[in-house]
Amino acid sequence: MKKVILITLVLLQIFPLLKAQDNEEIDSSKTPLINIPIVKSENLNIDLKYIDPEKGQFGIDYDLVLSTKKENNHSSSFNFKSRGFITVSNTNSNSLNTIKNILNYTIEPRFSESQKATTTRTRDVGTSIVDGQDVSAKETRPLYVWLDLHANHETSQDFKDYNYAAGASMVVDAPIIGRIIDIPFQLLRTNNFQGFNKLEVNAAFDYVWGLENTQLLSDTTSISSINRATIGGFFETEVFSNIRFVCNVESYFLLDAPESIKRISKDENYFLQLRLDIPIDKNKDKSNKYISIKYIEGTLPPNFNKGYVLGAGLFMTF
Repeated sequence: MKKVILITLVLLQIFPLLKAQDNEEIDSSKTPLINIPIVKSENLNIDLKYIDPEKGQFGIDYDLVLSTKKENNHSSSFNFKSRGFITVSNTNSNSLNTIKNILNYTIEPRFSESQKATTTRTRDVGTSIVDGQDVSAKETRPLYVWLDLHANHETSQDFKDYNYAAGASMVVDAPIIGRIIDIPFQLLRTNNFQGFNKLEVNAAFDYVWGLENTQLLSDTTSISSINRATIGGFFETEVFSNIRFVCNVESYFLLDAPESIKRISKDENYFLQLRLDIPIDKNKDKSNKYISIKYIEGTLPPNFNKGYVLGAGLFMTF
């Protein structure tokens, strides 16, 4: 529990200082105590939630991104991303506790130079929040693509089980398809929706090593590395009045897995997250604080232990 509290305090204290960098709305006389010149944009999501007491009573989910890319700039960038699902107590009952740290290099191929000047939509790398954008502007191209090379450190929250991964991935954001999928959700809206929904499909291939440090291998299994393929989808839209609906699905395939892994059904894995965010700020169109209801189930690296959590709490973006 001390580790969880420490991590939370560090994120809450350090991140506002990083956010001051390149933020024109902040008083220039307020100089941050920590200055990282190469970091041009940052994003932090924290979800403090009450969960089923049998699974831990309280949980902290977070998503942190530090990038060398300025907002609204479509050039390549180096990024550090950290994503965590942490349970404060009773972690043995909640198998969905994990921390993934990623260092990657991302590039966005352009379709034409004419679109370079007219495209207004941007993507916050690695996060589920579209922020700081001109949501009333029309999208000027039907397809967005990001390519990246990455290196991961994947660990349980107690850091006892861990592995490493390196590989490449591609993310495709198709606004036209997203608008088609959004048609049923339009029937649930009671306000004049001025934003845009978001649909992303991703695929990755990784070489994973350090399996001897995880719970995947039996005593008779001698391998220490494996190839892993990942496919996933992310959809975000709005329902009712300013209530955000998020669906995130990921599937993990351990290629050429030995029989010991197949016997425990960990060669094919999935992760599902459903979330409703209800804004609580006075200006609900630009809220960064939400009452969030979240359901997650499935498995996550490094151990791929299956579990589920239903929780509700405070979701904040910085």
